[in-house]
Parts: sequence; C-alpha cells; structure tokens
Amino acid sequence: MEKCKECGGRVIEDLVDYKTTILGEEVVIAKVDGYRCLECGYTEIDKNILEGLKIKILDKKLELQKEKIKKFKPLLINNVRRIRESKRIPQKKIGEALGYSEQRFGAIERNDNTPIVSTAILIASTLEVPMEELYGVRYVTKTFYDKIENLTAIEVKNENGEVIEIKFEVIPELVEINKEFHALEEELDKKMEKLRQLKRTDPHYRDIKDTEKEIRELKKNKKKDKNDGKIGLTEKEKKALIKKKQDRIARFKKSPSVVDIIEREAEIKRLKKEKNNVLKKKREIENKGNCILKQSQCIDGHIFNLLKEKYAEEYNTMYEQ
Repeated sequence: MEKCKECGGRVIEDLVDYKTTILGEEVVIAKVDGYRCLECGYTEIDKNILEGLKIKILDKKLELQKEKIKKFKPLLINNVRRIRESKRIPQKKIGEALGYSEQRFGAIERNDNTPIVSTAILIASTLEVPMEELYGVRYVTKTFYDKIENLTAIEVKNENGEVIEIKFEVIPELVEINKEFHALEEELDKKMEKLRQLKRTDPHYRDIKDTEKEIRELKKNKKKDKNDGKIGLTEKEKKALIKKKQDRIARFKKSPSVVDIIEREAEIKRLKKEKNNVLKKKREIENKGNCILKQSQCIDGHIFNLLKEKYAEEYNTMYEQ
C-alpha cells in the first residue's frame, strides 16, 4: 500500500486495531499487521494476514459464545410437516419411502421423536430440500423461552373445517411442574460445579484417582516384561503392590475432605433421580396437553414463526442480534 485510500497521503507499516462484529457485539482485535496514514490516521490491515486473522476472529467468537450461551436456550425448529404438506404428499407415502410406518413418521412430524442425523438427511433427500430447510436451530433468549414453554396451540376452524386461526393458551399443570423442574436443574448445576471444583483442588481426592490409575495399569500387565532394561514385577510382587496402593486409597477415603466429596456425590445422585422423576411427569403433561414444546426444545416451524410475531419484544437469538 503506497498511498492512503482516503486522502492520498503517505502510509507506513504499523500494528493497527481491527474492528469487527461478532455475535452482535463490536469487537476490537488489537495489534494486527497493517498500514497507517501519517496524515489522516486511516488504517487498513495487511491482506497477507487475512487467514491468520480469521483464526483470531474464530477464537474471539468461541470466547464470546461461551459466555453468551449461558443466557440463551436452544430450540430445534421442525419444518417437516410444512414442507410435506406444501408438496401435497401423504404421511403414509413418505413413511413407506423411509421404511417407517405412518405412525412412526407422524411422531417425527409432531416432535414426539427426534430423528437421528442420518434419518433427517434421508427425509430431506426424500422431500428434495436442503437439510437446513428441514430443521433449524435457534438459541433464543430465556425471556422468550419462558413465554412459550407452557403453551398449547388450539386451532380455530371455520364451517368447512379449515383452520382460520391458532390460539395459544397456558397449561396450568405445566407451569407448576416446570417451576419444580427448573429449581432442581439450578440446584443440581450449583452442586455439580462445586463438586467439580473440590475434585480439582483436593489433594487427597487427586491422590486417590492417581493411585486408582496406577492399580489399573498394574492389573493390565499380567506377565513379566522388560522396562528400561529391568525385569518387570512378578505376579506375587504386583499383588503386594496393588494391596499396598488399595490400603493407601482406603486411608485417604477416610479424610474429611474426601468424605465430604463422597457425600456430595450421593446428594447429586439423589437429586438426579428426583429430577428424572419430575421430567417423566413433565413429559406426560406435555403430551396430554399437546404442548407446543416437545422434549423441552422441539417446536413446529409454523408455530415458532407465529410466536416470534406474538412475542416480538422478547424474541432475540444469539446469531441474529
């Protein structure tokens, strides 16, 4: 770059700041190779570093996404039914083409079952649409998610049986069960984070894990072997060494810090069981009340678009800000 593109002045090679937008936020990547105008201050990056810059942008995106994702909830948008009906193909015919019964394919359309990736690709191929048109993912704000989580969709039809309106109503039972479920989720998250922290930092617990690994390695090697020119342990020696290490583990398991970790693990196990029981009740209510959200995150594409309009103020996504 010989002259400034803005004023025609002299430019020099310099480290400049590169400004860009990542996930809706203005981000500055500092000190990248570029040019600076001595007269007007205009800056431009060196085109030769574009590939390296892409890596820095990706690193920054991952860093931002790690924090942002905590504030959003994933939704899987299912457009299978809309696309099939637009092509006027009966459920039975698509099901047969997939090797499924009409009922099984219907469960996929209703979000009662979510297909594995290979099945979803086959459905897209059968309907002759790109995979991304069949299913989409949106990370929506928790505010929007809370608005739609407990809703059921009611079709209003005219005299000819045609749907003229879709109304949304709250399922009271679902409100209560979701409160209980989310409270358990929050409690579990906090307890698990604390447990992970203790396991990382407690020296006795780390010693137990290291010793258990040593025992596994000893048990794997059943025969004599040569290691650095030395003959390996005999079976009798290995058994004695394993016993010694097991005794060491037993002693450390009696330490107050490890006892605390073991008790926390038992409490988390109990909470997980309680959460699963609540989840089972939640699924029963969702199916009984024809909830618009199935499996906590799957939603029909047409319903999703209606709710985006209904709750436009609350709607936002991580990738469309």
